Amino acid sequence: MRKSRKFLKWVGLAFLSGFVLLLLAIFTIPLLVDVDRFRPQIVESAAPFLNGKLTLGKLSLSLWGQVKVRVEGFELADAKGAKVVSAKDVDFHVPFSSFLVGAPSLTFTLRKPDLFVVKTPAGINVLSLVKAGPEASSAPAAPGSKPPAWLLTAASRARLGIELLDASLVYTDKQTDLTSKTEALNVRVKDLSLGRPVQVEVTATLDTKMAKALSVKGPILLSLQATPKLSGAGFEKVDATFKADFDGLDISYGALFHKKAGVPFNGQGTLAATPLAAEIGNLVLRFHNAELKGSAGAQDFQNPALTAHFQSNDVAMGPWAELVPLLASYELQGSASFSANASGKMDKLQYDAEFLLKSLRAKAPVLKSQPTINASLRVVTDRVERAQFTFAAPGNDLRVAGTVQSFSKPKADFRIDSTGMDLDQLIEFPAAPKAAPAAPSEKHAAAPAAASDFDKLLDPLRTNPIAAATNVKTVVAMKFVKIKGVKLEGIESTFSFAGLAANLEKFRLGVFGGSVASNALFNLKPKTPTYKFGLEVGGLDLKQAVASQFALFKNTLLGKASFKMSGSGASFNPEPAKENLQASGSMNVANAVFTTLDVGKMTGEAVNKALEGLESKLPQLKGKRLGGAGGAQTGYDRVASSFNISKAVFSMPDFSAVSGGHKGIDIKGATTVGLKDYKLAANWELIDTHNITGAKAVSIEVAGVKVDSLLAEPGQPVRFPIALSGTVFAPVPSYASVVEHFAKVAMANAGRAAADKAKAEVKARVDAEIQKAAGQAAPALQNAIQDLGKKFKF
Repeated sequence: MRKSRKFLKWVGLAFLSGFVLLLLAIFTIPLLVDVDRFRPQIVESAAPFLNGKLTLGKLSLSLWGQVKVRVEGFELADAKGAKVVSAKDVDFHVPFSSFLVGAPSLTFTLRKPDLFVVKTPAGINVLSLVKAGPEASSAPAAPGSKPPAWLLTAASRARLGIELLDASLVYTDKQTDLTSKTEALNVRVKDLSLGRPVQVEVTATLDTKMAKALSVKGPILLSLQATPKLSGAGFEKVDATFKADFDGLDISYGALFHKKAGVPFNGQGTLAATPLAAEIGNLVLRFHNAELKGSAGAQDFQNPALTAHFQSNDVAMGPWAELVPLLASYELQGSASFSANASGKMDKLQYDAEFLLKSLRAKAPVLKSQPTINASLRVVTDRVERAQFTFAAPGNDLRVAGTVQSFSKPKADFRIDSTGMDLDQLIEFPAAPKAAPAAPSEKHAAAPAAASDFDKLLDPLRTNPIAAATNVKTVVAMKFVKIKGVKLEGIESTFSFAGLAANLEKFRLGVFGGSVASNALFNLKPKTPTYKFGLEVGGLDLKQAVASQFALFKNTLLGKASFKMSGSGASFNPEPAKENLQASGSMNVANAVFTTLDVGKMTGEAVNKALEGLESKLPQLKGKRLGGAGGAQTGYDRVASSFNISKAVFSMPDFSAVSGGHKGIDIKGATTVGLKDYKLAANWELIDTHNITGAKAVSIEVAGVKVDSLLAEPGQPVRFPIALSGTVFAPVPSYASVVEHFAKVAMANAGRAAADKAKAEVKARVDAEIQKAAGQAAPALQNAIQDLGKKFKF
């Protein structure tokens, strides 16, 4: 008993002595060991590896329960001196307990660090910080040599921890005007080792803005737990689970999209990897009411063989109005689903994807039926072997199919077919809104908005090498398309695109009882694009077009139109396009009617103004006026002309309108229309062939002589010149030359009538004298005198 007490006493003294020595070491070693003297060496050793500058604060050592080295602040700047990383509180420590259990644990901690990541056209500043250092001088390991077992054991038990606590990360992309600010960023890596489960957790609060439209705000959570497995030969496998939780994010893009905090946005899955293969399984991605499940794997990393499968649920369309405000007015109903598969080696990888939208309904515009939309795609390495799109609904059928050879130099062929698209049967179109009354003009009108430069919008296409190498051909064959009562029939088209040239090789359709055929070639390569075209229209019923709400023809001319035109031009910007357009052709409109020009009324007004102007020269005309002239549209058997377009002016030098069986006012002359302002300039001759105004019946008596058809030249209908100005939508006739014209005709007719009367009187006297002389002469002489009288002409 006494011996055991003595033993315990010595043990207690030894323990107390060790404890005292430990305390002395804890107090004295940090005082005796100046770790700060290593600071210049650390900075100097890091310099060859950095494209920048490292600044360290004072280093201090603490041994309270752990080996801890504290850094009183550090800063890392890039080559231009811009701060990249900085922190005022940094340390790394190893607990004594980790040595005792044979599993040393080093933890590196940064508290409230500031990180600045900037992307410029030259690259990302963080990636340019590190440069290649001096090469290691160690000799290569002998072939077949392996690390000692104890080293593998020690390495497998060693652990590393990393902590970024309450960090601030600012990311700026100078190219896309993206600014992302992440506050309260916490990154915790626990037990990073070769033989223990590793835990990684990232939490942060985002505050991101992009181009003043995209906004992302709120908390995020990322977590990973991985368990590596080692064997005598080294790494054997790793199994991991991961989760991402973005439910708390508030994401908005202007008025187009808004995900509020609380709307599901998360995912999870598992990862299993060996030196030869990796597989992601049990993958579930959720966004709002959409859920995508899938898996993916890779075999043989030297020549990987990949497999993947993804399948969505049936996603109801209605709830998406909560995220996309523009959909609210449509009240979409129906569901959508998506599936995709991939398999094969990297040099021959095959993708199959299918999208299905069914039972679709909408309110604005109202869908009368529930169409089904199906799209599928098969991609093999660098080509699309099959791309298909189908749209089906009662009375509607559309199919698009195509292939693409090579993504770097695309050569594509597409075909669009349809047995008919009756959109009136599919959609209930809203009634056209009534035109609102024009607002009173403001004294100081706002400046017009800057027009888009459509030519410049093509610059990205011109500088894209893939676009320059693209070759596309599309064939269209649609039996008909019907919309708002207008039926387009027999639609055929062949379109190609190659070498930045778009070629409409053929285009045909039937509409409004007639046909339209066209071709065009657009060269998009020049800074100012050029084009040439041909157009032929036959038998187009313009009255049907107006009845079908085609306002383009409403205030012009009705009838059966046929015309041909060919031309060329440059620029897609409206004003220069009008200036550069050069074209010529011919037109013919049968059974035509002017909708804004009452030619009969215009003719009557012209004649009445002429009668009024002639009263001073021919007082007999006082009070004589045509009654009931005009007031009804004048029809024409044919309106025809050749035409040309140059310098934004449309000219018809030989315009003619022949009334024929319509018994109206005939027209011939020259007409021009400005394409920019629609100004009208016409010099016509109006011909009252059928005397519908009654102007040919105007007569007077001068010096006892009746002058019939005062306003018409002998044997001719009443005709006179007239000028038109204003616009094609509001023509303004001018009667300035009408009075002068009719004055000449009337005076000539009056003078002719007076001369005829004088001739008749002289002839009567001569006849009387001859008869008198013949009565007194001998019979033979009488016959001679009468024969002589017959030879007098008056």
